[in-house]
Amino acid sequence: MQLPFFLNLFWWKQRLSHLFKKPSSPLTTLYKNLDLRLVNHVRSGGMPSWAQMRHFSEFLSAREKKHLRICLLIITLSVFVISGNYLWTHHTIKPARGGEYTEGIIGTPNFINPLFSSLNPVDADLTKLTYSGLFHFDENLVLKPALAERYEIDKDGKTYRIFLKKDLKWSDGEPLTADDAGFTIERIQDTDAHSPLILLFQNVSFDKINDQEFTLTLKDAYAPFINFLTVGIIPQHVWQEITPANTRLSTTNLKPVGSGPYMVQTLSKDETGVIRSYTLKPNDNFSGDAPFIKKLTFKFFPDFTSAFDALKTRQINGLGHIPFADLKKINTKTNSVFSFETSQYTALFFNPSTQPILKDKKIRTALLNALNRGALVQNIFGAHANSINGPLLEELFGFKPTTDTAALYNIQSANQLFADAGWKKISQEERAEGGQENQLSAWVKKNPQPALPRRATAKQKAMFEEQFSAWQKHKEDAQTKIAEDAKKTAPPSQLFFLQKNNAILALTITVPRQDEYQKAADAIAEAWRTVGVEVRIETVESNRIRTDVLKDKKYDVLLYSVILANDGDPYPLWHSSQIKSGGLNLSVFSNKQSDDLLVKARAATSFDDRRSFYQKFQAILNEEIPAVFLYSPHYLYAMQSDVRGVPQTRLYTNDDRFNTTTSWFTKTRWGLKQ
Repeated sequence: MQLPFFLNLFWWKQRLSHLFKKPSSPLTTLYKNLDLRLVNHVRSGGMPSWAQMRHFSEFLSAREKKHLRICLLIITLSVFVISGNYLWTHHTIKPARGGEYTEGIIGTPNFINPLFSSLNPVDADLTKLTYSGLFHFDENLVLKPALAERYEIDKDGKTYRIFLKKDLKWSDGEPLTADDAGFTIERIQDTDAHSPLILLFQNVSFDKINDQEFTLTLKDAYAPFINFLTVGIIPQHVWQEITPANTRLSTTNLKPVGSGPYMVQTLSKDETGVIRSYTLKPNDNFSGDAPFIKKLTFKFFPDFTSAFDALKTRQINGLGHIPFADLKKINTKTNSVFSFETSQYTALFFNPSTQPILKDKKIRTALLNALNRGALVQNIFGAHANSINGPLLEELFGFKPTTDTAALYNIQSANQLFADAGWKKISQEERAEGGQENQLSAWVKKNPQPALPRRATAKQKAMFEEQFSAWQKHKEDAQTKIAEDAKKTAPPSQLFFLQKNNAILALTITVPRQDEYQKAADAIAEAWRTVGVEVRIETVESNRIRTDVLKDKKYDVLLYSVILANDGDPYPLWHSSQIKSGGLNLSVFSNKQSDDLLVKARAATSFDDRRSFYQKFQAILNEEIPAVFLYSPHYLYAMQSDVRGVPQTRLYTNDDRFNTTTSWFTKTRWGLKQ
């Protein structure tokens, strides 16, 4: 066939010869044209062969060869630049498998077992990584299937049908079936096992359908129940030979066989037998995405100071629960600090059963109006806490924004409310005089003056004089102490006090001995003093506050933090049934309408119905003011900057920071964007 003109070598040669024409003899031109015609004649019907193409350069002059080389160089550079630009604009850093991560934890493990891990934060951390529940929370705290593939709920809201994933296995290779789920619930329900989860599952019955299907039936509909199924499943083949009474005593608690993303590789102990570290490796039988990091090590420290020193000297890569006061000590050039929102909130809980003054709603409202909560949070925590104004937190179930906290701060309103309630202002001098007189009168009433019999003998008179002299001395000592105490309890900054029926409006704020609580208590006390309230701060050791303070609710005002349930259910904190000893209704709040709403919300099967009930409940609390809601603190987590892929933004519990461990990575590779 006839070649196109632009593939014809003779045509190109002619054109190029015109462009780069140079003087030559007629004979040279003749021979050259003759060679070209001969070549063209031989291959006139098709493309040049490879053998002929190899002689292409013989037909080019030196100048033509130079130009050709320049063109090829330009083409090559263009291809290189275009390709490089494409790779640069379309490349991405992708995680690669490998690497190690070491975290410091304060405390020591006792039971790496889902049945008991809620008792110890260290156990909860390790259990989260080595066990799987039927469901789990993702990085957005959305409930997702884990061992379960899907589930169905009957219309009455009482029966849950669970479908397990196929071919599930334990870390030791044994099959994981519905029998294991049933065994776990049975062991939790056994009173001899003493699991703290027994109250969550006491009215649940298990029925096996087959190895991959079973039902859980509740006595009464309970909407939050599905969240309890994040509890890890334990292997029947490991625990069935261990009696319920010996469950806590078994060494298997420290050598878990689970179904989580990691499994125990080694543990090390010191010479006294105390566990100092655990090393975990990926569980090849994990049903989810395989983790990128190949080795996790947890080192245990007796206190925060030693753990923090290990972080600073890079003995560990990460440390959680950093106190706000120590945040500035972290080297941000080598460490990343994650500030996770939590389901915990801190409030001032009023206790009218101990302090009758707080029964008056005007007093509670005035105390609320006297606090600039937004400024308090900003000054103490900066961006690492959220100012709140209700019992339901943002993004948790039922949350509804209420009036801005700044709008509720009103000193004039606070002063007027105190006046309306009958409290009058008195000066510091009047407070000192009147307060000391009242206290001295109380002392005299408790320690009455000795009386002289009517017909006293000389001996009795002498004894009376001796007793009176001693009593007079004790009275003077008491008066001196009262005066000294008055100076301590009346800060110079407090210009006036509030008095009603010769009584001073005085409150005691009880707080755990922690830096954050202490700073908040000082700020609150200063704010209340500016409106005339006499404030004392009572500090209690953190490890004693539950037994010494919370159990019998021995406080006027309690500054304390509580943690909401997984879906924000406020029942345990505000239902009147929780007022009894040991209950967590810290404001001793009782309201029939509120109780009814909390019960209905638990039984509601409709999301919209639950939200409506909770919002009405919140409106009641905002109206009655049984507490002043202050802030929700963040969980501060420091990690070396080479640890990436940590998308978590919110935690229900501290161990939720491991919800996304499978996406963490320290090694990387290049790849193209999808």
